[in-house]
Amino acid sequence: MSAAVVASVLALAGVLATVAANQFLARQDRLRKDFAEALAAVERYAELPYRILRRQASDAETRGRLSEAIHEVQQDLLFHRSWVRVQDARVADAYDALVGAARREAGQAMTQAWRTDPIASDEGMPLGVGLTFPEMERRREEYIEVVRWHLQWLPARWARTRLVPWILDLPRKSRGAG
Repeated sequence: MSAAVVASVLALAGVLATVAANQFLARQDRLRKDFAEALAAVERYAELPYRILRRQASDAETRGRLSEAIHEVQQDLLFHRSWVRVQDARVADAYDALVGAARREAGQAMTQAWRTDPIASDEGMPLGVGLTFPEMERRREEYIEVVRWHLQWLPARWARTRLVPWILDLPRKSRGAG
């Protein structure tokens, strides 16, 4: 084989490796952005009780405007639930748990918010109320961890799931064999 052929093969291999690496990085960036947008949809849902609490009227127009905002957030949640499910089942399970927690806690807060009187003056705008959603917070952290895991470089992920447990299990196996 001539030096020119070897050089050509090595150059082609380098080009292919660069293209593959760039595609991987571009996909990872897109996934990061999309998983973040899915999380942002949940955060918008959690903000809805505040929007309801800050309504300034209790008329059909106000209810319609708020209902439309709620509907748009619900559509976003449904879209992201499906999209995340296509990407990875573990991430989707964590996202579904997060959405479920948000619906329970923020949904209950929305129900309570609708039962309050509308704000009649500027002085009423600072709510003085901080809503807390502890289950949603816990589920958010779980979702972020699963996304972080999913976005990890595949060989590192393989090492964490296969190689490290195997290495940690070696001393136990050697004691059992002796």
